[in-house]
Amino acid sequence: MCSAFYSMSVITRSAASRAYTYLLSLFNSRKFLNPLSPIAFQTFGSVQPESSSRAYVLIYGAGNRAGSTYAHYLAEKGFNLILIDRDITPLTDIELSLKDKFGKRASSPHNPVPHIPQIYKVVINKFDTDTLTYQLAHVRDLPVKLFFNCKNSKRKADTKGAHKRYPEDDIPKKGIQDEGGDFDLAQAAEEVCNREEIQFTGKENIEGFACLVNVFIRQLSVTFDNVALINVDNHEDESGDGDQIKQGQLYYQSTVQFQDTFTTLVGRQLRQNRGSKISTINVKVNFKKLKNNHSYRRQQELCEKTFQYLGLKETLYIN
Repeated sequence: MCSAFYSMSVITRSAASRAYTYLLSLFNSRKFLNPLSPIAFQTFGSVQPESSSRAYVLIYGAGNRAGSTYAHYLAEKGFNLILIDRDITPLTDIELSLKDKFGKRASSPHNPVPHIPQIYKVVINKFDTDTLTYQLAHVRDLPVKLFFNCKNSKRKADTKGAHKRYPEDDIPKKGIQDEGGDFDLAQAAEEVCNREEIQFTGKENIEGFACLVNVFIRQLSVTFDNVALINVDNHEDESGDGDQIKQGQLYYQSTVQFQDTFTTLVGRQLRQNRGSKISTINVKVNFKKLKNNHSYRRQQELCEKTFQYLGLKETLYIN
């Protein structure tokens, strides 16, 4: 009897908590999606003109589908953009897309002229002090309100030409010979590709995220009232044999777990040590489902739910 009563009590409290969180989420977005803040632009007693008094959104990994989705959504909300990736091409594509969109609206007699966002494109694939200092010199003092970690875009591996790019003498032979002692070049090429994946995941995603947060942490902690650190993971549908782990999958999952924990702890540390209110959230979404223009509804859902539950949940899953 007591056990049943306790279970019912726990269920009731859980349901009440979910209902309360849902009610808060209905009004949560507004405070994060306001690009204007007098705090950010009062410098040495002077106030900057309204044309420049808009917050910036920094998106690391802007070249992938999640990063591009957030960039378009927040440009519509009136934010300026700092787009960072390892390749300039996807960043330029986003810039051209936004210029085309806002240009058409500005020329339409039926629509008011919108705020055309200022866009800074930054290419970074090394995270040593000298590189960061040089590449971020023109953006590191801009007022950043929202920081997104969407993961650096991955270059497509040329698996067909792997045997040409990696001479036989350079391929480690341990574990890539069959029982007869013959050298399996195809398997060796796959192994090298996996090692590239590990380098990409561990070096660029973990180190890149941590280094960029360190650079922009001052702006996030003192510039605005409602600032946020948002970590976005590619959460693919689980399929296949659940008892088998693909090569590199375990390592990848450990890096994802690190970034999730890092995001949450940064927010807690700032709140405890500096009294700064910084909201955090880890968003899990299947990037493939954001892939084409037919996914507009899903893209909107990703952005809207992110800000609805930002600071209310540690982890948000978008199906």
